[in-house]
Amino acid sequence: MWKEHLAPSLQEPRMVIASAVEKTGNANSGLVRLAIKVKNTGVPSVILLQDNWTLYKLVQIKPATEIEFLNRLNSFLEEGNGNSSIERASIIKPGAVLATGSLALGSPHPGESATFQS
Repeated sequence: MWKEHLAPSLQEPRMVIASAVEKTGNANSGLVRLAIKVKNTGVPSVILLQDNWTLYKLVQIKPATEIEFLNRLNSFLEEGNGNSSIERASIIKPGAVLATGSLALGSPHPGESATFQS
């Protein structure tokens, strides 16, 4: 009897997370939709805490040359900054905030999915 109740609660939670930013409307509208789907593939129930999200427009500063990219890559690796990204084709930076919101997915039980769209 105890194995039926205790053993499942000791297993690690397992989740599959899929996200997408989809265009809605025409090219001039700039409207996007954020879609996140989480599926609990484990045995124990999972509690997902509320979080916030922000979507930024990326701004291309200028096209990059191969030498510029290698220089930026070297400095990026030396700094070890895990909060930044580096692009090969162009120098980019975060631009205007396109959207922001609150993300609450609930508590999916084993085999259940939770979906968020905004």
